[in-house]
Parts: sequence; C-alpha cells; structure tokens
Amino acid sequence: MFTSGVQIMLVGMGTVFGFLILMVLVMSGTASFLKRFPEAAPVSAPKRSTSGADAEIAAAIAIAKSRIS
Repeated sequence: MFTSGVQIMLVGMGTVFGFLILMVLVMSGTASFLKRFPEAAPVSAPKRSTSGADAEIAAAIAIAKSRIS
C-alpha cells in the first residue's frame, strides 16, 4: 500500500514537472517569435479641455447623487 502511494506521488510529480517544462518552452518560443515583430507605437490619450467641462461633469454627478438619496 505504501509503495502504491509513492508510485502515484511520483507519477503526479512527474506530470506536473513535465507540464512546467513544456510551459517554459512554449513561453520561451513565443517570446522569441514575438521579438521578430516591431513594437507598436504607444497611443497617447487625447488632451482634455478644461474649459468648464470638469465643472459640468461635477454638477452632473452631484445631481445624480442627490436624486439617489
């Protein structure tokens, strides 16, 4: 009974170890493959105008909060 438990444990540990090795190989291969392509230029967020838009948004939030409570 003890040897059967040890065998099951070793099979399980071997399976997990094999999966982890496979995962590392796949991730390394993917990283090598993706290095071939140039990185996309970052997209900058559009500039917000602060000409009273923030005040209007704050007023809308205040009205919504007052209607809830």
